[in-house]
Formats: sequence, structure tokens, C-alpha cells
Amino acid sequence: MRARVGLAWSPQIGALISRDPDRVDYVEVPFERLRASEQLAESLPIPIILHCSSMSVGGDVAPTRGTLDRIRELAEQVDTPWIGEHLAFTSAHRFDDDGNEIVNTDYTICPQFSEESLERCISTFKGLQENFERRIILENPPQYFVVPGSTMSQTEFLSRLVSQTDVGLLLDLAHLYITARNFKQSPMALLDEYPTSRVVEVHVSGVSVEDGTFWDNHGIEAPEPVYSLLAALFERAAPEAVTLEFNWHSHFSESALLEKIRRVRELVS
Repeated sequence: MRARVGLAWSPQIGALISRDPDRVDYVEVPFERLRASEQLAESLPIPIILHCSSMSVGGDVAPTRGTLDRIRELAEQVDTPWIGEHLAFTSAHRFDDDGNEIVNTDYTICPQFSEESLERCISTFKGLQENFERRIILENPPQYFVVPGSTMSQTEFLSRLVSQTDVGLLLDLAHLYITARNFKQSPMALLDEYPTSRVVEVHVSGVSVEDGTFWDNHGIEAPEPVYSLLAALFERAAPEAVTLEFNWHSHFSESALLEKIRRVRELVS
């Protein structure tokens, strides 16, 4: 089966697919965006894949019952084939003089890769999945440094996670490339360490460099090595979807978007 090719939502992308919905197979929309503007789903003329940053899989603070219920309702409303979530945390406990306070970081943070964290992620994922008829797939985070307390690599952590659960993976190739470059590794060799047979969806986005550190950047073009990783991945596995995440800049050229869609279709066909 041919992999579908889609775009991460932005106002500019919304205008493009409204004019010409046959250009892409789907649009990936954040749960948090739909929760704030439910009419957005009704305005999109193509299928939606739901992405999420609210379940805090890698942390020790569970999402509220209301949040889980709303994710489930919107997942059913848009008929998403799966729910993409980050292998990260957005909420954490902070212990201070007043006791146990919950802090929302408003950003997905890479978890510690340790035995304790692995056990917690396995338990958390299984508990979360029970709330949904649709499967949850987890996205590999970008690593900018070794998270304090880590005792294993990200790929070992992910391999053990998939061996003990039925979780699928959302493999972000820009995140993989960033992690490899920041840890002085070969991106292609690092790809070989991932459990690629469990990859359901792929993300492609840009990468920037500041003071020698590689960073995630959805506002610029993906570097050539990311496309090489995409081609290599499809030689190893059969992901169902590839999402282009060029959604941080309202002036990202429409002609550039269309060219990247064409290129990705060729790579995965």
C-alpha cells in the first residue's frame, strides 16, 4: 500500500488545501489547536490525523480526566486513524515549601532514559491506551544533551518500550538527525538502531544550528540528509504516512511546499 503524504496544519497550509485538496492526502492537526477552535475540523476538506502534546507520557503527572475525554471525543469526531503523541512530558511535580506543586512546562521535554523512567512510560502508555479505541503512537524526541540520570540511549529505551508494549512509533527524522549530530554519531547508523518495523508515521522538518548545537526548526527546509534517511527508512520498513512539518513560518513558499510534496511522493513510492 502506498504511504500517504500530508502536511502539518498552519493557516497558510489551510488556504492551500482549501483551494486544492487533492495536493495532499491528509492534514495533521494538534489536539490543542482543535480544542481551542473546533470549527477548524469542519473547515478542512481532507482527512485529519490527530497529533497531541497533552498526555505527558514521559512524566509522572497524569493528564486530567477531562483532557483524556476531549482527546477521545475529537479523535472520534475527525476519524483519525491513530493519535500521535510525544515520548516526552509537559507536566511535572515540583517540590517546594508548600508541598507538591504541578508545573506545566508548555513545551515537550525529553524524559530521562533510565530503568525507572522506562517502567513508568510502559505503565503510563498502557493506562492511556485503555482510554482509546484508536492506537497511540509515540514520537522520538530530539536530544540536545544527555538528560541527567540517563543510563541508556534513546534507541535502547525505545527498543525496550516497543518490546514490552504494542505501541507504534512516529519517527521524526529531523529529531533523529539532530540527536545523531549532537551526539557525534552517524545519522544513518543511528537509524539502524531504531525499531523501524514499528514505525507507523514519519515526520520531516527543518534543522537549524546555533553555537554548534542542532535544533528542531519547522520554519525552514529540511536538510538533504533527512531526505536520505527517509529513502533509507522505506528500504527497511513500510510506514503508512509521511507528514511534512513546515508550519512555523507563515511565509514558507507554497511552491516550495508543493515541490517537497512531489519529492516525498517519489521517495516513498
